[in-house]
Formats: sequence, structure tokens, C-alpha cells
Amino acid sequence: MGRSMFDPYREDIKRWCEDGLTCTQMLEKLGGGYLRASLYEYIRRYELRYPKKYEKCQDRNKCDECEFCREFRNWKGTFDKSNRICTKAWQVISYGVIYCPTWCEKGGENG
Repeated sequence: MGRSMFDPYREDIKRWCEDGLTCTQMLEKLGGGYLRASLYEYIRRYELRYPKKYEKCQDRNKCDECEFCREFRNWKGTFDKSNRICTKAWQVISYGVIYCPTWCEKGGENG
């Protein structure tokens, strides 16, 4: 692992991230003339702000394509797994949806 100009301040930066300070506020505390982009990249690279990716989504229900989910034909006339519609709510489910949409009854409290 290479050395960074922010390594001496790592514990302070980690604590400030936990306290919810923005990069601009951290730069004011550090002083010195550091670039905001450099600090942001340091925080992102070493995952100081959000140590676990998608931590807030872990308690959500996965979309299990219930009995109301139906595939529909795309413009070419073929069925595609990514094209779905909920026949109960009559809403299109975007192809990138992994977790239950917020309007889905199957999602329950965490939907």
C-alpha cells in the first residue's frame, strides 16, 4: 500500500466521517491547502465513510417476481427477462430492480 499525504490524519478523517462532516469541513480542520478531490478520493479508496457497500440495503427484501409480476414483449416482439410489469399495481418494474420496489406490497415494511 502506497503512502498518502492523508495517512498521518487517517484516524482523524475516520472519526470526522463517522461524525458526518463533509469533505469541505474536513479540509478546514486539516488546513494546509489540500485539494478537495484528493481527500474525497482518499476516503473513497480506503472506504472510510461507508465501510460496507450497500449497508443500508441489507435489510430489504429481494424481488422474488411474485405471482403479480409478468414479462412483456419488447419492441422486437420477443420476451425478455428484464421487461416486467406488476399486474396488481400496473406499474413497470425497471430492469435494474433487485429489491422490492417501494410501492410493492410484497416488500412489506422494508419494501
